[in-house]
Amino acid sequence: MNLATPKLEWGVEAADAFREAGGDIVELNAHGGYERYLKLGLLRAMVLPENRPKLREWLERLVELDIPIIVKFRMGVVSDYPAVLEGISDLDIFGVHFNVRNDSTKSPDFSFVEAVRDKCPFLLASGYVRSADDARNLFSAGADMVGIAEPTIEDAGFIGRIARNLGL
Repeated sequence: MNLATPKLEWGVEAADAFREAGGDIVELNAHGGYERYLKLGLLRAMVLPENRPKLREWLERLVELDIPIIVKFRMGVVSDYPAVLEGISDLDIFGVHFNVRNDSTKSPDFSFVEAVRDKCPFLLASGYVRSADDARNLFSAGADMVGIAEPTIEDAGFIGRIARNLGL
């Protein structure tokens, strides 16, 4: 479940209900791109230095639920993601998901994945993945999992073709 909520209590309630219903993983979307949530809560601002205690508080509450937690960030919101990751490294978080889309090149930022890899227990990378080579390069850079979203909106077979091109 991808969780984007303006209030911690709502998020904890939703994540707990998801767990009780047999859900597998909760992803706290701390990067946000959801305008109405941005107006009500922190989302993208959770990685700003002044809001990191709030990010930690939210993650502490979510890991208490006994369901794997992934926290999702977007590359480029802050320049010190290694410090952000260090600040939550002692929590029992399953993994980190980075949207690594480089809007200038319209491709994933492979060097960013390499830079944060050692700070993540499990690393999911997504953003501008348009080919098997993009996926292969993300795996080579250290991603444990590669996410693909936008191309699947218009082409339901996109992920299957990427997998076949990767020999999976």
